[in-house]
Amino acid sequence: MSQLKLAEVKKRVQELHKKQKFYLDKENDEFIYYYPKFSEKKINELLDELLITIKYCQENKLDKLNDDDRTLQYLQFLIIKHFTSLKEELDNKSFDIHFEAKESLEETGLYRIFLDHMFDPSEVHDVLDRFNDIIKLGADILNELEKESEDKNLKVVNTIGK
Repeated sequence: MSQLKLAEVKKRVQELHKKQKFYLDKENDEFIYYYPKFSEKKINELLDELLITIKYCQENKLDKLNDDDRTLQYLQFLIIKHFTSLKEELDNKSFDIHFEAKESLEETGLYRIFLDHMFDPSEVHDVLDRFNDIIKLGADILNELEKESEDKNLKVVNTIGK
């Protein structure tokens, strides 16, 4: 066993930045570039974008991400966006353009091809697990806040009753 050195860390980072071609039609040279390994930085950017988008939809009373299934589908779209060359095309575009791109990828079947055949399933699951961890943490925090609020209300009631 050897001690991890900074040179090894740098080598690992270089691996995370390597793109590969995924051929949709090799005969016609139709392909998309993608990252086979997902970096933590890109995962965090993706999750930040998802949370910002959810907030945007809530503030603007849009029902496009108003349930778990739609949010999960959009999260999967963001995986495609952030880990392919589509990111360059979609960066700094509106939510409507993003949602239209998601719908187009779904309608053409590319959405499933990318998720099922291009990406390593363990990489996709890592992103989904991270999102679930965020949801669980949020629920735990809300439960704790509710408990504290109930405890305070109970103390007020006990004080009034004395």
